[in-house]
This record gives sequence, structure tokens and C-alpha cells, in this order.
Amino acid sequence: MSENTPSATWPPLRRGKLHTPSNITSLSSNIINPNPTLSTSLKHTSVPSPRTPLVNTINRKSYRNGYETKPQTPSYKPYALPATGRKRKHAFAFDSATSTLQYAEPLTAEQWNRLAHEANVLPDGCRLREFQIQCANSVVGRGEDVCVIAPTGAGKSMLRILPLLVHDTGISLIITPYTSLGIEGQNRCEDLGFSSAFVHSEQKEESLLEEIARGQRRIVFVCVEMLESPTFARILHALTFQTLISAIYVDEAHLAHESQSWRPAYTRVHELRKLIGYHIPLVAISATLPSLYRQSLHTSVGLNQHYTLINLGNYRPELITAVVQMEHEHSSFQDLEFLFHRDPVLQRILKTIVYCDDLELLTKMFWWFQNHLVALGLSPSLVDILHAGLTSEHQEKCLAVKGHVLIRTLPYIFTYKYHTDY
Repeated sequence: MSENTPSATWPPLRRGKLHTPSNITSLSSNIINPNPTLSTSLKHTSVPSPRTPLVNTINRKSYRNGYETKPQTPSYKPYALPATGRKRKHAFAFDSATSTLQYAEPLTAEQWNRLAHEANVLPDGCRLREFQIQCANSVVGRGEDVCVIAPTGAGKSMLRILPLLVHDTGISLIITPYTSLGIEGQNRCEDLGFSSAFVHSEQKEESLLEEIARGQRRIVFVCVEMLESPTFARILHALTFQTLISAIYVDEAHLAHESQSWRPAYTRVHELRKLIGYHIPLVAISATLPSLYRQSLHTSVGLNQHYTLINLGNYRPELITAVVQMEHEHSSFQDLEFLFHRDPVLQRILKTIVYCDDLELLTKMFWWFQNHLVALGLSPSLVDILHAGLTSEHQEKCLAVKGHVLIRTLPYIFTYKYHTDY
């Protein structure tokens, strides 16, 4: 039955004596027939509801980690400093003047490789790839925005580092989708010798924010919700920070399109560009950015329509996708026993990441893995769990310790996907 066809009778039944009018005009006949006729049998006449015909679809529910979520309007104005009340804040301001990053002429491949080797960001015997050099020249030349489509492992993380070798006081501002990626990125950049910071709910001390605003952290990671918060607005409104931004990098940029329903902060990133200026390049990086997704980047993130597209494709011949029908009840996890089906010794258990989109099911899976390992006489520490609800300390430990089995909610990297909707 259509939602525009009610099952109730007309006129509606009321308590007490039923009143039936002697004459009534059919609502539908006023629409279909210009000369409506009077109904002769009106006691239980069913007519279309007077609801507007524009409402012909049902609002779809959105889910996160297996739970229904509803978009919430933030209690603050995104990218704005609190101007009233006790929470009034001011942007960081410093006495010393800072010069704005200047336009730089494009460098040759030999010049970029020499800089990368001198900074120890490129191993000996290795050379930069053409797309890395092309993107770096666009950033240092303050040219057009860039969309980079390249497979995992192609060297996309180098894109946020290379311009800093020319802009020796510049800052790379990286919008990262997940806490785990922010922690992982911060650790990698620190290992390469770049002072980095990941600002999140458990790491937003006043001293850290001031260091970032002064330009003392060369690479800054931040999730999109923190980016638009009053806490980070003190940094974004600081003139020193604005003059030192080399480029804005949107990591895993496909999520700006896919996450709009449950992460509406992605739809407001264009406000950032209005604040700091469109002269600062924006670089969108992903392994999957079809034209529809790139259009979303234009409308929500503020990607310039005249951008440079670097498309290496995402084909990786060493990866294989296989869809296997589940044979057992999903909560029994028996379909995962193939991970232990051969010699149950430490060396024979392949390093595996299992992704599950239901948080409750993920937790049960974690305990199943531990019990299974104990039954095989192995240490339960061989498996660990990772999702956004855990502390940053646990997530950092999880990423640092190379265990054998990692189950997580993040669809970032995985070798086995566990779905229950077959």
C-alpha cells in the first residue's frame, strides 16, 4: 500500500455519536475531475490523503557501527570563535611578525630527489615518482587544487612532506577521517624528523595549540569535527598560522562523499577555505575518486572547479577480491576458522585484519578469537581490537604492535571482510 493511501476511513471515527454529513466532496475528485460529483455512500469512503504529492519517499535511516544515528546540529558556529558568554575565546596572537609563504618556481625531478635524499625522507637508491613531483610543484607554486587518485602503497603520504622541503617554515594541514590514521600519521612523520601533532579530544592542551599556532609543528593532523570546533578555531583564526599553511590535504577524500549522512562536518569544510583563503592549495587524496565524488568535493569541501587531476588508477594486480557465502550462523564466527585450519603454530597464522561494521558483533568476535587461541595453546594477545570508541593510548598501541590478527571497525585496510547481510 502506498504511503499516500491511508488505511483509515473518512470521515474519521470519533468517540460518541458518529456524525455523517449529508454531502461531501471527494478530495481526489478535485484533482482528477474538474467537475466533481457528490458521493452517495459516504459512511466508509476511502479517499487519498491530502498530503502533498512531493513527499513520495521515506527518509532513509543512517547507521554507524551497526547503530542508528541522527545528524546533530553543532552547538557552536563552525569555524567561528565563541564571541559571547563565559566561553569567549580569542585567536592566538604573537608579537613577532611572520612572512607569508612565497610562490616558488617548479623544481626538476633531479632537484626534488636531491632534497628528499638530503632530508632522509627517501631511502637510498629510490627515486620520487612523477605524480609526487607534479603535485609538489603545484603546491609550492601556489597553483591549482589537486586531486590525486593512486592505489595504496603508491606513495601518497609523501605528497604532504615534499612541499615542506621548499617551504622550510611551511605547515601541512591534514584532514584525516579516523583517530587511528591521525595517530599513525603523526608517528610516521615524527620518525622522518618532522615535528607533528594530531589534535583530538584527548590531545588538545593549551600549550600544544599554541605551538601549532606559532608554526612550531610542521605537520598537523585533525579530524573534520575537531577542525570546525571552537577549540581549533583559535588556531585557524591566528594570522601566524594562516600565513604559514603550505597546503590543505584531505586524506581518504572519498569519505567526504560517503560520510555526509552521518558526518555532516564534511559538508562544511568549504567554510575553512573562505576563512583562510582560496590561494592556499587543497589536495584531495584517495584511491577511489570517481567524478561524482569529485563533484561532492567541490560542493562540500570547496575544491576549485579548475583543479588538476592526477589519476594513476587503483588497479593492484597483487590484490584479489573473493566473495564467499557464509555457511554458519554469523554470531558463531565459524566461518573465520579457516584462519586456524592449518598447523596451529605462531608462524602459520597469517597476519590478518578483519573488518566488521557492527560494534557489538565486533566485540563478541574479539572474545571468540581469544578463546580460540587459548584452546589451541596460543597466547590470546595475538589478537587485538580497534575502533574509534577506544582510548587513543590503546589505538596507538594497537598500531605499534604488529600482532597476527586485528579486528577493527574502520574500512581502511583489511584482508578479510566479515559481513552478515548475505
